[in-house]
Amino acid sequence: MSFSLELKNISFRYTGLGGSERLILDDVSLHVGENESVALVGPSGSGKTTLIQHFTGLLRPVSGQIFYNEKNIWDRKFSLSKLREKIGIVFQFPESQLFEETVFKDVAFGPKNLGYSPDEIEKRVHEALLAVELKPQKFGERSPFRLSEGEKRRAAIAGVLAMEPDLIVFDEPTAGLDPQGVRRMADIAKRLLDAGKSVLVVTHNMDFVAQAIDRVVVINKGKILFDGATKALFTNESLLDETGLDLPVFDTVVREMRDTLPDVLKNIENINELLRYFK
Repeated sequence: MSFSLELKNISFRYTGLGGSERLILDDVSLHVGENESVALVGPSGSGKTTLIQHFTGLLRPVSGQIFYNEKNIWDRKFSLSKLREKIGIVFQFPESQLFEETVFKDVAFGPKNLGYSPDEIEKRVHEALLAVELKPQKFGERSPFRLSEGEKRRAAIAGVLAMEPDLIVFDEPTAGLDPQGVRRMADIAKRLLDAGKSVLVVTHNMDFVAQAIDRVVVINKGKILFDGATKALFTNESLLDETGLDLPVFDTVVREMRDTLPDVLKNIENINELLRYFK
């Protein structure tokens, strides 16, 4: 089944106690289609996390509309609970939400609550663990609290994947990870894309973006300033300066060394291409 999430002219402000007239999101429009990889980037406080909380109805805009497969998610007959099966959000440091006695039970929690058969649950858990590079035979019966921090994060992500959503949204998935962990997260994102999923990542890590993402959306002060190819963003120096976004380390080094590099290396765009060249 095809997948489409569309936000049209969304504006949002916090109301009630502690509310403000200041718009956190200001006339934001965004479309995510089937099998896309998208990064949502911008300075801290720019509205990134607020925006993704609109995807599944955790927040409701003060104006604008949100459509899932061309159906308005705020129509009275629309099921937000069904939507939350199709759009899985992995919030920052998801490992803090682990609670079952084994990894298998933790990953199985969502499908079990949806009433799937034991065979279907086992299939989903198995596939989700493989997708995050945790072998089911090795990790399934282990306590999640005896995993490394990186393994905990991947186990928590598997719990979302076991719901088999069409879109997986990651909020700062590389926070606290070393370079090897960042590369592993990039591999996981690519594996999800190969499986036909769409991936949207909120991140400050531009090295991760360069490794795994094809399209970047830049948001600042509640407004979208750029929506286009990753490579196009990295050549937009004025926008990078305006928003305080850094070039990936690889791009920075290549720019500094371009005059001394052999011709065959001058057009390599990211670390993955470089590694393939030397294999």
